[in-house]
Order: sequence, then structure tokens, then C-alpha cells
Amino acid sequence: MAFDLLWGSDIISQYMKTVSRVVEDNEQLEEYNKTIDKNTGKLSILKIYNNQDGEFREINQYPGQLGEAGALFKWFKFKFIPGGELSSRPVMFVDGDESFTKTGIESVIGAEESMKRNNNYEFFEKFDAINRFALNNEVLLKGKAKIIGNNKDTGFISWLVTSETSKESLFVVANEKPPTEVTRNSAGEVVNVENNPIFSIETLVPKDFSVVSEYVFDREDLDFSGKTEINNLSDNKLCFEKLEPSEFHIYKVLAK
Repeated sequence: MAFDLLWGSDIISQYMKTVSRVVEDNEQLEEYNKTIDKNTGKLSILKIYNNQDGEFREINQYPGQLGEAGALFKWFKFKFIPGGELSSRPVMFVDGDESFTKTGIESVIGAEESMKRNNNYEFFEKFDAINRFALNNEVLLKGKAKIIGNNKDTGFISWLVTSETSKESLFVVANEKPPTEVTRNSAGEVVNVENNPIFSIETLVPKDFSVVSEYVFDREDLDFSGKTEINNLSDNKLCFEKLEPSEFHIYKVLAK
């Protein structure tokens, strides 16, 4: 498969790569591929997961530490925001901070500030479960994501993933802001930010869909399994007392 490697401008770990921005990037790639002759290979863009949880210090000078939850949600965005048939975006994993191996790739480049997780197996288990879920789910392999709700101030985001080849769809609800990050304010200054939970949030299930189950990570099975008992669902509305930074929920939904 041919692809262009956009190092820097297409790394989802960057703070500007919000869920809605990723969807916009998918749509832009899709529109471009519509202009290509059908006998010509389509363009695909490689996405890079750099496990440093931030940026190269020698390049950007301000590594953004997302924390464990933020690092998992960064990986989640790679896997759960597909762009459809004309927006192919394969993933390359780079072990930047020695958390999956004993030698991080960034030690080759220069100084780094990393969060080592060599022995944090709970992190590895959920990271792996997210990957396996996506690789074995037809909706994520062949589907397309669409933004449903988006509050840029609080970080609340929801999106629907549908596929013409599957009766099942996925509805995702999340607080997309990481617990901590390094970003730029309106004045262009680099600042350290600690983000807050979202309290008392409600969201309607997408029109013409009903929730069947919630996929919940099971620590014993080390996998996501469907739970049909959903206590925060009422009248096709999902209610959350609190969504922590980078907390996400995955729901299986069916068309009515």
C-alpha cells in the first residue's frame, strides 16, 4: 500500500489533533481520493503513534505529558475514528519512551522527558485490548466516523461509527481532554495545563438508533465484552455524573 508520511503534521499526539480534527482530516483525504482516476492507486496517509506521550524535545522543545489515561485515549483515537473506504490511514507504532521495550527510539535523537511504564501491566493490557478490539471489529475496519456532539470548552465529544457492511454501529462518548498536557494559549505562549472532569453531562443516542450494550474492559479476560445492563441509559439518553479526562465509553447501537 502506498502512503505519504506526514511527520509532525499528522501525529495525533499533538494537542490540535482533536477528534473533530481527525474526522476533518479523514474527510479531506476522502475528497482528494474522489478526484483520482479509478485505475490509479488511492492515496493513504500513515498515522504514527509515538509512545512518548508528547513530542520530541529536540524538535518542539516542549514534550506534552498526557499521563497514562491520555496516552491510552491517544491510541484509542487512532483505532476508533475510521475514515471509510476512500480515507485509508494505516498505523505505525513507535516505542518512544522505553515503555514497551528497554530502549526508546528517542534516546537516539537526543534528550527526552519520558514516562516509563516498563512494569505497568495494567496499561499494557488495556492498550492491547483496544488494538485487538479494533482489528476484529468490522465496523471499525470498514466503517466511517461522524461527530455527533462536541463541546470544545469542556472536552465532551461523541461520535458514531457506521458501516454499510454491518448491522451493528458504535457510539462513543468521551472527555477528549487529557489529564495533563503542554499546549499553546490564545497568545501563542506554551503553557502547562491540567484539565478537569466534566460533571452532570447528558447526551441523546443518535437519532434512529438504540443502545444494545456497552463494551467494557474486563480485567480478568483482558478484553472488551458487551454488558447489556446499562444503568445510565434512560429514554434513549445517556447520563454521566462525571467523565474524567480521557475517559471514554463504547456502545453497540442498532438502527431502529
